[in-house]
Amino acid sequence: MKIQRLFDSRVGSLALATFMLVGLVSPAFLTTAVSADQVTDRQIQMSSTTPGATNTSYDVTFTPKAAGTTVVVEFCAASPVITETCTAPTGFDSGSATATGGTIADGYTNSTASVKVTPTTALVADTPKNFTITNVKNPTTSGTFYARIITYTDATQSNGHTALGTYGTHVDDGGIALHTTAPFQVSAVIRETMNFCVSDGEAAEPTAGCTGLTTPSVILGHGSPAALDSSATNDDSVTTQLSTNASSGAIVYLKNGNSCGGLFRLGATPGTCDIPPVATGTDAILPGTAKFGMKVDASTDATGGSTAAGTITRDADYSTGANYGMNWVNGNATGVSSTYGDPIYTSAGAPVSNKNVELTFGATASPNTPAGSYSATMNLIAVGKF
Repeated sequence: MKIQRLFDSRVGSLALATFMLVGLVSPAFLTTAVSADQVTDRQIQMSSTTPGATNTSYDVTFTPKAAGTTVVVEFCAASPVITETCTAPTGFDSGSATATGGTIADGYTNSTASVKVTPTTALVADTPKNFTITNVKNPTTSGTFYARIITYTDATQSNGHTALGTYGTHVDDGGIALHTTAPFQVSAVIRETMNFCVSDGEAAEPTAGCTGLTTPSVILGHGSPAALDSSATNDDSVTTQLSTNASSGAIVYLKNGNSCGGLFRLGATPGTCDIPPVATGTDAILPGTAKFGMKVDASTDATGGSTAAGTITRDADYSTGANYGMNWVNGNATGVSSTYGDPIYTSAGAPVSNKNVELTFGATASPNTPAGSYSATMNLIAVGKF
């Protein structure tokens, strides 16, 4: 019985020792099966996610676990997992790829879905690495596809990568999910606008948005009641305001309803102005010369809730110091009495907002200017070029 017990005891000890031996061997066995470490903080930023887009850039960033010199980036249709089959995404093409932050390496490279890159500086463990693969064609279908990053100690070791999914001995790896998405458009409409108004120049100027207007009225003369004579040049004004979003700006024209271009005397022969226009260029309109003209003053910003913007450019025939202009051409093919009038200022070929421009009309009579009532119906026309 003692012998049996001893034998049982030894058997138990042997069994225990055998169990312990298995427990010691297992970890060593598992170590040989562990795969390469995974690169961390990995991402690929695409310059375009449009399906089929060409010349797309793929900005690659990751942190390796170990040192190395060569990186393979592989693109797969169905899986980012290194142990699973890799087939190229439909329509994807990296055959003409180039790189910044590195160079395309020799070997199995620039295939339809694989690029081998030697970064400008070697991979350092736990140190972020970045380079860009350029001139890539995206998959032609919308949806998710994948990239795999595989690192190698050197170019020789990287030659083990001989086909999609065949990597040979490598250092680190990791997968990334990417996508292509059909583009969409954002649209908006800005309607063409033109805001032009005229207000009496002696009253308050128009405020922003053509508000605060008073009915324009130009009365030339002096004394009471006012009258022209040869002793003085008299003037009066109106103020215009221009706002437009016309991309090429606006032009303001002056049109004189008298075919003779000046001031017409009631009852006189039609087509004859006893106070004629300056006609061409500019004139000082000296007292006693019987002339009629207009000058354009420099623009000012309207006051009010909206900010004035833009530039006003005055026509040279109406903006020479104290001189006046009234460009009239016999026959009225052009000039102030023509069908569309004569240009007096512009918004310098660009949009403009809330710019006030004063127009000053002046006239004098000669000693032999016939007595009577004189008038001219003036029309201002703003034309936008959209």
